[in-house]
Amino acid sequence: MGDEIELLKRRLQREKNIRQQAEKIAEEKSRELYIKGLELEKSLQAESQARKEIETLYQEVERLSHIDPLTELSNRRSFNTEALRLFQLAIRNQNKLSCAMLDIDFFKRVNDTYGHDFGDKVLVAVAKACQKQIRKTDLLARFGGEEFCFLFPETDLNGAALVAEKIRHAISKLEFHSGKNRFSVTVSIGVSKLLDSNDKMESMLKRSDDSLYNAKRNGRNRVVIWEG
Repeated sequence: MGDEIELLKRRLQREKNIRQQAEKIAEEKSRELYIKGLELEKSLQAESQARKEIETLYQEVERLSHIDPLTELSNRRSFNTEALRLFQLAIRNQNKLSCAMLDIDFFKRVNDTYGHDFGDKVLVAVAKACQKQIRKTDLLARFGGEEFCFLFPETDLNGAALVAEKIRHAISKLEFHSGKNRFSVTVSIGVSKLLDSNDKMESMLKRSDDSLYNAKRNGRNRVVIWEG
């Protein structure tokens, strides 16, 4: 009888030891799973953050592809896309539409005298002066170098010429300082309008450009309206 009791005690002890070992293993596994769960959560959060950063970066690249990095105006590519849309809309609805091309007079002289960094400051100041004189519905872009282009929806030729004159006057009042030197700049502007339903966007831009060069030939610092 005593041997049977002793065997039972040993069996119970073994079962207890096995149970304790199993509990210990289960506890360790649970801890490992918990740690792995935390690591996985961190990994997923990092992945989500990385995706957000990539999306933000993509949006910024997309934005930069449509603007001029110096003046932060629309670039030529962006202008052409939106201008064509407004041009087609004006033809479809038989609305008025006008266009203007602006060029800073003797800008090369500014770069040669004061340096390209200072020339950039002049470009930025001119861009801001232009923005202040136009409506939110108007388009303004830096076309390249010292040339800017405007599109004025629902505006006739005389109305666009008045805005162009305001722009020309505002820019002429800007004053620039480089060391002890003070100077101002002037601009020449050519203005044209949408003719009829058979007109083309490229043709209207060219008429504005031709008028701009007429302004240059006739003494600069003036607005010239296209007359066909």
